[in-house]
Amino acid sequence: MTEAPNHPELQVERQLVLIYDRDFVFYLSPQSALLAPVTEALTLARDTGLIERLIRKHYAEAFDLYRLNDRVRIKLDTPVD
Repeated sequence: MTEAPNHPELQVERQLVLIYDRDFVFYLSPQSALLAPVTEALTLARDTGLIERLIRKHYAEAFDLYRLNDRVRIKLDTPVD
């Protein structure tokens, strides 16, 4: 959304939206073990839909401007290394 106005020579696709999950892995050293509850909280936020709700709340302008809810959704698999 923020980059589109900087490239007026390009057009935003209007019919499709590509959806893919991005995994984030936190590697904690033994000295950082006290951060383990943070990673558990992030997992819980994802599993309960909190992250999705926050994205829709804070990026509502993008959902409205680009009509993301009205597009054909294509779910992509996250590549595995």
